Amino acid sequence: ILQTDSMQVGQRVVTSEIGEVFPPGLYIGEIQEIRRSEDDLFQQALLTSPVDFSKLSFVSVLKK
Repeated sequence: ILQTDSMQVGQRVVTSEIGEVFPPGLYIGEIQEIRRSEDDLFQQALLTSPVDFSKLSFVSVLKK
């Protein structure tokens, strides 16, 4: 994530339509922590997931 992009802890993260792989607006998680890179060019956002993967048994993929 570029340093110029604005983020806040607690902010919700959703997919965009930029990559055209996933539909826009799918909830991915919430920003838990923000870290800057050592060269100060980028930043990272650590997310908490709404999914408890230890309890996930099946995944379905639906296509148009």
